[in-house]
Amino acid sequence: MLNGDAFAKKFEDGDWFKLTITGNDASGVETGTVDFYLADGTNIVKTWTWLDLSSLGEVKSLEFVLSSSDTADWGMNTPAYFCMDGLNGTSSDYDANLNGIPDSQEVDVTVDLDNDGTPDVNQPTIKCVNTVAGNGQIGVSCKDCQNVSEIIAIKSIDPATISDNANRPATMPLGLLSFTLRVNNPGDVVTVTVYLSEAASDSAKWYKHDDTIGWRQCPEDMASFSADGMSVVLTLTDGSHGDADGIENGIIVDPSGLAGPLSSSPPSNDGDGSSGGGGGCFIDTAASGSVGNACGISLTVLVLGILASGCSATRLFRRE
Repeated sequence: MLNGDAFAKKFEDGDWFKLTITGNDASGVETGTVDFYLADGTNIVKTWTWLDLSSLGEVKSLEFVLSSSDTADWGMNTPAYFCMDGLNGTSSDYDANLNGIPDSQEVDVTVDLDNDGTPDVNQPTIKCVNTVAGNGQIGVSCKDCQNVSEIIAIKSIDPATISDNANRPATMPLGLLSFTLRVNNPGDVVTVTVYLSEAASDSAKWYKHDDTIGWRQCPEDMASFSADGMSVVLTLTDGSHGDADGIENGIIVDPSGLAGPLSSSPPSNDGDGSSGGGGGCFIDTAASGSVGNACGISLTVLVLGILASGCSATRLFRRE
């Protein structure tokens, strides 16, 4: 671009060499693009330059495309390469406070899904998340449960991120809830309660998914809905029914979720909190807590093989 050669021209005013970065979400849908001119006329980027990609939002993959004003019948004459370093971002599973909940899914102190008048974030026996599918909250409680010593972790999963489509429910309004329990003894049978911010309809079912069996509906003796549709009691067995790892190891891993429509008329709350976000109870205000932007990155590189993680900014350098 500085001097030209037998193949590519020397750049002059009006010439350009552009990098276009496209973000895609977990479903492969484009979230946005960012254009960066590695050369604009005789102004050529020769030093490392930070590029902010935060406008792409939450992404699963990035695509990089180079284009130039110097083209011919066979395509672009400008050598198609660039250098990249320091691709930074925040994982959607990042848990800075080590409470077992992804930071991007943390609920605020207004949320009281079990409707006991105490914020769920202040109770060690319940963990709640903002759902990544839909616009609600969901939580799992081991209060008064036998054989459960700890809820280790919990997170919301978008069903669209699971490539296995066989027998997948058409509608999962609150997505999947994945939680990990520590039980008192290997092989223990436990019951836990999952609370919903919006009531399930009478026709709703509870579905599970794991890599071995795939999608399957839970029978009523394994998943029992409350009369108001605001909760479901799950009966799980370490190493067997409801345990995705299939091992009697004192740990139960359960990815499952509500399948089917929500109730069109969620029940009102008679507790101390005011209702909001559907049928769930909220304390003081009905704010649900927003899910912040985050990036779980696996890059799709079209021009240059680069592996990295994150998405907020990167340094770019073009050799002239």
